[in-house]
Amino acid sequence: GLVDLGSVALHIHCVGKGRPLVVLEAGLGNDGTTWREVQRAAGRSTQVCAYDRAGLGYSSAPASKPHSNRQMARELHELLLRSGHAGPYVMVGHSMGGLNVRLFEAEHRDEVAGMVLVDASVEPTAMWSLVPEAELKMFRAMMAQGGEGIDADTFAAGAAEVRAVSQSLGAKPLV
Repeated sequence: GLVDLGSVALHIHCVGKGRPLVVLEAGLGNDGTTWREVQRAAGRSTQVCAYDRAGLGYSSAPASKPHSNRQMARELHELLLRSGHAGPYVMVGHSMGGLNVRLFEAEHRDEVAGMVLVDASVEPTAMWSLVPEAELKMFRAMMAQGGEGIDADTFAAGAAEVRAVSQSLGAKPLV
């Protein structure tokens, strides 16, 4: 359902029962329905939640622009708490969602039991140095027009922030 967080309303959909709770974070431009088949299969053995970030699916538009990865991670945590879904969490992040779940884990270490990173975004300096300038220009234009409110510079800053706060997960599983 739709959960009002004050500055934004986010849509969350959960299936299954059990712990730890698996939280699915989609890639840039994708809402929670991108996980439909994964959620259905994983929901046979535990509870699995997918959600729509601000500006996607059934969720409201972001409250501010640019809308940073840190803001997205904080909104996800508030969404989980307000919708009655306490941890421990296994955070699953695809593409840009990988940055978000890494920031989530950095702020809520004691609530995260493990992480799965699916083709997760990396620091842009490593990734973007290989991309032709014309494609970078198209990427910047696409991000500027997206409903999520994140632009290329904010995305790059989010990736740099992930690098700055990243620590070992210790004994927690990482796939």
